[in-house]
Amino acid sequence: MTKDDVVLFQKWMSEAVFWGEHLATHDIPLEYLMSDYEATQGWQSNEMYRWLVMNEEQKPVGFVHCWKFDKFENHFEFGRVIHPSFRGKGYGLISLQLVLDKIFTITPAHRAQAITTVDNTANLKCWEKLGITVEGRLRQYSMIEGVARDCFLGSKLKSEWTA
Repeated sequence: MTKDDVVLFQKWMSEAVFWGEHLATHDIPLEYLMSDYEATQGWQSNEMYRWLVMNEEQKPVGFVHCWKFDKFENHFEFGRVIHPSFRGKGYGLISLQLVLDKIFTITPAHRAQAITTVDNTANLKCWEKLGITVEGRLRQYSMIEGVARDCFLGSKLKSEWTA
């Protein structure tokens, strides 16, 4: 992401239509995001990475991100959100492949994990295609639109990814 993309990122973060029914919006002030962007060398640090997902015409279609999950372990958590007008076109799967490849290439992580609502069938299909193992159900883990939702925790190990 470039500094100019932070404005788009902030807009998407606050739009319920962008996040869809499986994620909560985040109303984060633009000033905070700009300051964070600059402090982490463009959201590329040892503990947090964000990338814009572009289509073939170089138009932004979403973003992927990963962050160091635990201070004392080499685990990274990852996620991605694709704009509703670009869903169902393969960008979600490709972006998950790319973020997992980045995690296991540029970080010391031996484990990557993610969380999704139990009824997010599109994301769960991507997990299945990438061999992400569902490890368990987190009861009432995520608050979305004021409703406590159950989520699945899934992971991929570096040894599985490089095999």
